[in-house]
Parts: sequence; structure tokens; C-alpha cells
Amino acid sequence: METKTLVLMNMVGHLIVVVFMFAYNRNHLTRTSRDHFLSQLFFAFAFTCFSISYIPGITYMLDMLLTLFGNGAMFFGATYILLTAISFSNNYTHIIKLRVFMLTGTILSIASILAIIPGYSNVRIAVVTLFVAYCFAASSAVLLVSKLKSELQRVIGVMFMLVAFAHLYRVVEALDLSRLYVMDTPGLGQSLTMMSMFVFMILSGSGLVMLTKENADDKLYKAATFDGLTGVYNRQSFVKMINEVQQNQTPPRYKAIVMVDLDHFKKLNDTHGHHWGDQVLIYLTQILNASKGPQDFIGRFGGDEFILFMQDESKEAIIARCEIMRNALSSVPYDGVPLSATFGIAIADYEKDPLPRHFDVFSKTADEALYKGKLFGKNTLYTDSL
Repeated sequence: METKTLVLMNMVGHLIVVVFMFAYNRNHLTRTSRDHFLSQLFFAFAFTCFSISYIPGITYMLDMLLTLFGNGAMFFGATYILLTAISFSNNYTHIIKLRVFMLTGTILSIASILAIIPGYSNVRIAVVTLFVAYCFAASSAVLLVSKLKSELQRVIGVMFMLVAFAHLYRVVEALDLSRLYVMDTPGLGQSLTMMSMFVFMILSGSGLVMLTKENADDKLYKAATFDGLTGVYNRQSFVKMINEVQQNQTPPRYKAIVMVDLDHFKKLNDTHGHHWGDQVLIYLTQILNASKGPQDFIGRFGGDEFILFMQDESKEAIIARCEIMRNALSSVPYDGVPLSATFGIAIADYEKDPLPRHFDVFSKTADEALYKGKLFGKNTLYTDSL
């Protein structure tokens, strides 16, 4: 297939994606979708410039301007693809954005100078293509090494790497200085580059949009499931988890609800400020997480009150873990301030009675145990059975 045809296909394809992305962003505008849209807009503009340059009879000056604008658009399109990939990894900062644009501006300046100097077509195409290859390779690396990657993200990362390799092959062709290398010079590198950009257009029109939606769904799930400050389950999710565990009738004989309440927290919060109080709540969850068992989970019940669901083959083991938590909190002052918490423990023997306990009954027993612990002087454990 001729390079001209592939350029026209890319122009039409990217313009269609731009229209769809514009409509999508009307109601779903985020930083990621904005950068993605801008990448498509610049690529569409670049291929439009390259397509116009094929019109017979255009002047040398117009052809040079189209080359300059087209190359510049390719640079910014590739830059915004890299920024889109970075935003998926949650490492997006203004410093990173500034550094990316500084690199883009530097190499674009070099390519622009080469565009207006006769006889440097090969080097100019190599520089532009190499930069695009770098942006796709870097985007691929970001997507593949991200801790938050999904299967869809892996697939897109691999496809981006293939696009980068196609561009690198074109760089090798362009650096063959024994012949003049321009846009319509026949060669495998030209075909691979244009076809890879067409594949990228399909990826942008579907894959990246789906990945954006996937990330948005994941954020909604986390917001609906976990406490925003401490990262533990919120009350509704905690209750749901308990019901699921009881229905599945998992092996450990003993299951317990543990209510944990920081002693004198309101007074400490008023004295040291709400920000300090928030840090204390985070510190408490770190202690609880460090000592809980592999089948235990934690929820925030409200304010400074936390709730644990603990499981073990012996109730003594459950009580021992709670004692480790209590002692870890009270033995070392936080920011120079002594802290303590009271634990109310409600333990059920599922060997004697395997029927699921209603959460309200389970938690009420633990709450009553907590209240009795407070009466006995706080910074203590109080245990009751169902």
C-alpha cells in the first residue's frame, strides 16, 4: 500500500477519533481524557498537513510550512500520549509535565532547523521519528511497570511498544544517507510506521477510552468501599464482608467482632488540632494492620471508633492479638503524646452454633464489652461471648 494512502487513512481515522473524543469529553472531562484528546487532535492535524502536501502544484514555501506544522503536531501528539500514560500511573505532577515539555521543545527546535536546511531531510525524519518512538516506548514502560496495571493496561502497553519498534525501523531506514529519504520514499519502515499509527488510532478510539473508564470505575469502587482517610473498609463494606464470610462458613472455629475506641480522643483532638487527630487515626490503623491475622479485616465504624472481624481456632489467640495491638499503641507515645485505646471483644463459637450471627447483635455485644472496658479504667480489653 502506498504511503500516500496510509497517510490519508490516518488523517481520516484520527479526525473521526477526535470527533468521538470531543463528544465524550463533554460529559467525562478529566485530566487523562483531556491529554488523550489533545494527542489525537495533534496527530489528526499532523496527518492533515502531510495529506495536503501531496496535492499537486503546491509551492515550496507552503510545502515547507506544512512540514514544519506537521512535525510540530507529531511532537505534541506524542508528548500528550506520554502524559496520558503517566496519568494512568498516578505519578502525574506539574514538574514531570514541565520536564516532558522541555524535552519536546528542545528536540522540536532541532527538527525545525533541519526542516528549513536543504539536504537534511534524512536527519530531520530520523529525529522526528526517533522522538515519537521514544514517547511510545516510554508510555509503554509506564503502563507496564505501573503497580495499578490491569490486563487491558498490559495489552495497550505491549501495543505501544510495537508502535515504538515500527518507528525505530523507520529511523534506521532514514539514516541511510546514500539516498534522499522523504515522506513518500518507498520502504518497509514507511509502511510499518504508518500502519502502526493506524493501529494506534484504533487503540486510542477504543482501548484508551476503555482504560479511562476502567480507572474511573476503580476509583468509584474504592470510594464506595474504603474509608478515604485510613484506607480500611467503611462501615457498609465491613458489614457486607462479615455477612459474606459467615455465609461461606469458613473453617476457623472462633469469630470475633472487636470494637476499638481511642481513649480521650476528643480532648486530644481539641488540644492538638484536627490534622493531628487525623494522623493519629492513620497511625492507629497501621498498628491494627500490623498485628491482625491473615483472615482478619478492619473497618472504620465512625469517628475514632474502629471495628475488626477476627478469626482463629482458639479464642485465646484472638485475645492475644488484641493485646498486642493495645500494647503497641500505649507503649510508645505518638509525637510525644501518650495514646491508648479500649478494646471490646465479642467472640462466637461456630462449632457449637454454626448459624450466622446477625451483625447488629454481634456488634451490640462488642459495643457493650467496649462500654464495660471504659468503665474499668480504659486502656484495657474486655471480652464477652455470644
